[in-house]
Amino acid sequence: VGAMLKRMLSGESALTLLASLDPKQPLLLEERHLAEAVQQEVEAAEAIDVHTHLFPTSHGERLMQYGIDALLTYHYLVSEYLASSCEAPEEFYASSTSEQADRVWEGLFVNSTPMSEPCRGVLTTLSALGLTKEVASRDLPAIRRWYAGQDAMMFNEKMMRLARLRYIITSHDPFDSEQLHLCLEPPYEMPRYKSALALDALLEGRWDEVTKTLEQCGKPKTLRGAYELVADCVRALQPVFITCGTSESFSYCR
Repeated sequence: VGAMLKRMLSGESALTLLASLDPKQPLLLEERHLAEAVQQEVEAAEAIDVHTHLFPTSHGERLMQYGIDALLTYHYLVSEYLASSCEAPEEFYASSTSEQADRVWEGLFVNSTPMSEPCRGVLTTLSALGLTKEVASRDLPAIRRWYAGQDAMMFNEKMMRLARLRYIITSHDPFDSEQLHLCLEPPYEMPRYKSALALDALLEGRWDEVTKTLEQCGKPKTLRGAYELVADCVRALQPVFITCGTSESFSYCR
């Protein structure tokens, strides 16, 4: 079994592995063991997340963003909080990330029952990390202290293993001033990370952002300049694919 698992983790497909076994007798599974067998297979399966905005430690703390404050200020939770509170969005976004996290925690996890899917995602994560006592006592400072004591790189690998992720594909935006240099000169790619190139700003016509980054890297502020920048990023990043979002009025004509 160990040898078979090693072959599958190295990339060999399950069908190829089964074909190579060539059993002399059919492998029979009694009905009473079926549910347990299916549960074991599902729990052992690894996933590939093809669209994330998660960056490894090599990209710096500003882009990596991990910890309870980053969890609590995820945009689904912020939307839920603002929809259920009397606070104006302008007032909320004017506060620091830590203050925003305090308000979301108080509004959705202390003063309300956290039953929504985004709330349950936070609770599931904290439970998997062994923070059930801190959650039960609604002790946000204690949760922050626990995160502060973690090594970023080791914590990153731990979360990948807990989530059973083989690897993730991170969207890199060359028209984001903070990400531009990482698209042109990417740091060492960690084993569980692959890259995609996001061209939303270009196809959505956000020309202020596009021309700002073109000027930043010395390219002409034209479509030809945008093409050259994208080509440079493709050569540097070697992305798995290119992704983009478009406005509802977007149309493509050959």
